Amino acid sequence: MKSRTSQAACLLVASLLPMILASGRHAEGDDDPAPQSFELRVVDLEGVAVPGAAIYIRSRPKVSATAIVVGKFAKANSYGIEATADSNGILRLEANSLPRDFSLSILAEGFAPFWAEFDQDRESLPESLTASIEPAWTVGGVILDAGRHPVSDAVVGPSFQYRKPPGNTRALHVGTSVKTDEFGRWQYGHVPVSKLDVHVTVNHPDYQPFRMALPRSEFESKPDHPSPGTITLTQGYTLAGFVRDPAGNPIKDATVRTKFLNEIRETKSDEYGRYQLTGCDERHCRVVVFAKGRALEMKDVGIGPEMEPVDFVLPKGGHVKVRVVDADGNGLPNASIFLQRWRGRVDYFEFDHVDCHTDEHGVWEWNEAPLDTFEADIGPRGGMTMVRQPIIAREAEYVFQPPPLLVITGRVLDAESGEPITDYRVTPGHRNDNPRIGFDWYRGESYTSKTSNYRVQFDRSGVGYLVRIEAAGYRVTQSRDFNSDEGDVTYDFRLERAASLTGQIVDAKGQTAGGAKLAIADEHAQISIDNGEMDDSSTYATRLDADADGKFSLPARDDPFHIVVVHEHGHAFVFSESIEPGDKIELTPWSSIKGTFRIGAKPAANTRLNISGGTFRPANGNSVRVYADADAITDEQGNYRHDRIFDGRGLVDREIIVMVEDGASEVASTPRVPFTVAPGERVTVNLGGTGRSVTGHLQCPNDNGKPIAWNLATMMVRKRLVVPVPPVDRQAMMQIPGQWEAWLRTPLGINYLVSVQVYERQQAEAVGYFATVGRDGSFRIDDMPEGQYELDVMMQPGHRGSIRGYKFSIPLMESERVQEPVDLGVITLE
Repeated sequence: MKSRTSQAACLLVASLLPMILASGRHAEGDDDPAPQSFELRVVDLEGVAVPGAAIYIRSRPKVSATAIVVGKFAKANSYGIEATADSNGILRLEANSLPRDFSLSILAEGFAPFWAEFDQDRESLPESLTASIEPAWTVGGVILDAGRHPVSDAVVGPSFQYRKPPGNTRALHVGTSVKTDEFGRWQYGHVPVSKLDVHVTVNHPDYQPFRMALPRSEFESKPDHPSPGTITLTQGYTLAGFVRDPAGNPIKDATVRTKFLNEIRETKSDEYGRYQLTGCDERHCRVVVFAKGRALEMKDVGIGPEMEPVDFVLPKGGHVKVRVVDADGNGLPNASIFLQRWRGRVDYFEFDHVDCHTDEHGVWEWNEAPLDTFEADIGPRGGMTMVRQPIIAREAEYVFQPPPLLVITGRVLDAESGEPITDYRVTPGHRNDNPRIGFDWYRGESYTSKTSNYRVQFDRSGVGYLVRIEAAGYRVTQSRDFNSDEGDVTYDFRLERAASLTGQIVDAKGQTAGGAKLAIADEHAQISIDNGEMDDSSTYATRLDADADGKFSLPARDDPFHIVVVHEHGHAFVFSESIEPGDKIELTPWSSIKGTFRIGAKPAANTRLNISGGTFRPANGNSVRVYADADAITDEQGNYRHDRIFDGRGLVDREIIVMVEDGASEVASTPRVPFTVAPGERVTVNLGGTGRSVTGHLQCPNDNGKPIAWNLATMMVRKRLVVPVPPVDRQAMMQIPGQWEAWLRTPLGINYLVSVQVYERQQAEAVGYFATVGRDGSFRIDDMPEGQYELDVMMQPGHRGSIRGYKFSIPLMESERVQEPVDLGVITLE
């Protein structure tokens, strides 16, 4: 079987990274720099050389074949070159001047991908890099249709994060794909062994897109034992209708297209203007239609079993002419007209058929524009992008004159002596519109400067741009706010001396925790921990890695803060004021959880579970936003396990995806089971398997003006508990200072406090339930034991109706009747 890996796509992702700052220019007088060399050494996690690894280098300009002095040049491609390491796993480059910025990805047989990026304008190119690449397992299987026939030419896209050099926190996912063969078989051999499952998408124009995390236990493929895992594609929905002109005449060869997450569906109208868009997903989407000489049109469509045909009318296309000029009025060629908003946020596929760059005269014209307003970012090459400029079709041309880049330069000096500081971290950012968030720091654009001069460049119009400087032995310092129209600005930093916060991370056995990940939890930070690792895409905080000995150093800050630490051997949450210089921070061992998920008597196989938990109580009383979640997939027997969860209180439930516009992806229910676990302890938490099913039907109020999209409804069920009520008038007592507190010390008051504690414990230990609703308003909640319950129904924002506190009970039944569901009948929304 042959598979095709889109390495160019990987390199494209690695290279399309925002570059808004630059630093570390050659020192004054250094007009003739020495020749440069760079050596890459590819090893496994044990430090053993990996011979012959494929290395893909993208750079501007391209690295020449003659620059490779160790290793082998393979070929040039559109974005760079491909090379291979030698028998010792080494690739060495030498040239008078290596590219100012380049990225590389490494792929070796039996190993997971690795990625690194270098930008010499931000920080010096290291003389060498050792890339420790992780062993891999092979994922694979068979793609079938509903009739169990193999599906050929289906595109399977595994997705996971690249392994990167230590300290690199950029979230960058592998973008690759393989195609199924004539027997529907596929495989991909580069999934990191640290991953117990891998998320894949399956895309074929005739079938509904498929997205799922595939467990290694079922989809691992070995040379002597091909994967037994199968994926069955459903036919999907077909959207149909007509495309006509305003007079009702059919329009032939109009393009009709839509996008479901990352999957495009496209078709052409026939001679009667008729179109059929097959393989559609069941969700809300934007359907775009365009034809030669006609205005671009779009409709929001809800794809589903009860959808009506959707027709389009395309009037004559609108005319838009944009001229982008410099300060002297000269046209700027190849400026980008990046179409950003049209009838709400766009997903960019709406315009990807349009050439959005100015010609050699700086002019861009569009004769098939929509007739209503859209917004575009106007961006000259290497210049300031004018953000979200409103444009509407008209005869008069638009003229845009982008201002120069905002370039902030200056020196970093000791405030007392005036001496230059030559080792510090530069981080650009901007002030967030939400005061609670405070600042958005561009951690991916942060760099270390080894000279006293720094340089930061911003290329998008706006206000509230900032620069932050961090240096060991000095207090963290932040600049004033800058506006994008200030052009070239000189701003010197004068840092005040202050002792850095230093320490060492050790595990519970006192062993050093090299490479531990740290994040600063201050009042503006948000820290997300996913499966025991910092979540790069949802963490907005200052971050750093401990060194190989677990040591770290943090420049002093004005206000106290907390430090969140994660490592393979444990975690920590400590207050900065409680750490003395050189202290050891001991990790709390990870706790673990296991159990079984059943629906009735049957095991819930291959089902993703959510595990939330972690107690982050700040020592100074301030609020901190630290969130910890994990997930696990059940095996064929419904068993699950996770070995990296936080101690304290937590919750386990089944993952049920509910989208804001599309509602639930399935009609399902889940128990939500709370648990408490001690540090380093393993707890067993089972879900379902006992109790009875509860069924019913939701009904809209009689005065409701329009049908309800029931798939947008969600249900929450909780156990009905008796809330303790004091035998005195609490409100009256609290009017007299000290009277309520004095009563609580009486025998009656003490009994009341005991009853409150019992109630709170019962509330914390009670199993809740979450459920979605079918399109006809029907619902089913499985595995509910006898007891008294309350039910709430919530609709998505913008939809009328709700139910609060609907009371029902589940009686005790004889064992032979326990399979009978409890039917609640019809429940009307309020």
